[in-house]
Amino acid sequence: MRFVYTLLIHLFQLGVFLGGLFFPKARKRAYGNLHFRTLNKPEPGAKVVWMHCASLGEFEQGRPILEAYKAEYPQVQMLLTFFSPSGFDVCRNYEPATWVTYLPFDKPSLVRLFLDYFHPDVALFIKYEFWHNFIRGLHKRDIPLYLVSGIFRKDQLFFKAYGGFFRQTLSMFSWFFLQNKASQDLLESIGVEKSSISGDTRFDRVLQIARHTTDFPVVDAFCADNNVFILGSSWPEDERLLLPVLIDLLPSDWKIIVAPHELSESHIAKIATYFPPATTLRYTQLKQETISNQRIMILDTMGMLSAVYKKADVAYVGGGFGKGIHNTLEPAAFYIPVIFGPRHKQFQEANDLLAAGGGFTVSQKEEVQVLLKSLIGNRLFRHTAGQAAGNYVRQKSGATARVLEEIATINI
Repeated sequence: MRFVYTLLIHLFQLGVFLGGLFFPKARKRAYGNLHFRTLNKPEPGAKVVWMHCASLGEFEQGRPILEAYKAEYPQVQMLLTFFSPSGFDVCRNYEPATWVTYLPFDKPSLVRLFLDYFHPDVALFIKYEFWHNFIRGLHKRDIPLYLVSGIFRKDQLFFKAYGGFFRQTLSMFSWFFLQNKASQDLLESIGVEKSSISGDTRFDRVLQIARHTTDFPVVDAFCADNNVFILGSSWPEDERLLLPVLIDLLPSDWKIIVAPHELSESHIAKIATYFPPATTLRYTQLKQETISNQRIMILDTMGMLSAVYKKADVAYVGGGFGKGIHNTLEPAAFYIPVIFGPRHKQFQEANDLLAAGGGFTVSQKEEVQVLLKSLIGNRLFRHTAGQAAGNYVRQKSGATARVLEEIATINI
């Protein structure tokens, strides 16, 4: 089975290289495969901690661990890897890390080359990264490997009758830090008992953001003393449902910030067509003194949304009509009621927010209208929902400390 898996990795690599002829993202990933060889090797005797994240979302999940680890052990050198170009592009100059690079494709020859290059002393994989050859390579070298903020579902291959190869992969981890009891029960059902329920480090990260937010004077001037509705990480399906209703229902003392997931010129132009002419401004084209009479701002830049959420009175988080919702914890950390689309069942935090009364789901226009009338027209209801959201985030914090307590036993 390992031969078949490795063959599939070779075919996958070939597909990425061919895709690079047509798609910029695939081209970046193909060229980045051996990027690590452009970096300096560790000094002899240096202690190296390796954290691997699939993409930017997983980085935000692992970031509290990396930064706390570095603060506790400043002599340690940090290696940060990504599979996705979107993660690497944003974080390539991330200062606490000594090296930021792509994870090579999971081929035995590249695994040996990579591990020989950096000689990590410990590895932390975030949430759901299960590259068999890398995991096997770490195991053969007796390098401790931890899964952080792991979460499992019964429909995964590990728990199928034919999933022996994948269960073997799990057996080579040193420990699993899990988000919930259901994941622990699933692992125990296949004989994996090296686990603890530490929670989700994203809660620590969003609280960190909430405590140390960046101020954006143009956004502050735009919002002024008005109420604000933020449509964050939105996709076209979210915008088609929400934007016409917002225009109809929001009173004049409410302003709208739209932060689309896709920042192409065509998408931003499409968003502007939902609003009356001359009412919409793009953040990158604004000047502080010219925005007092505008109602809509399109946040056409990356890296700001998590901090801008603090200006919201109500937030909608996009993605719930596609593969899944984006980060609902970011607005919730600011005590803001959070709305999202129907595809939320696989997201524990969204389900928990619904149960706590701090989150709401919508799937059609009539539901949006009813909900918005309640949130806009009833200040007490809006405040109560926001408190429930913020309290939920704070109750779930602390995973970073629990993880560090365990891995601090490693002699580094």
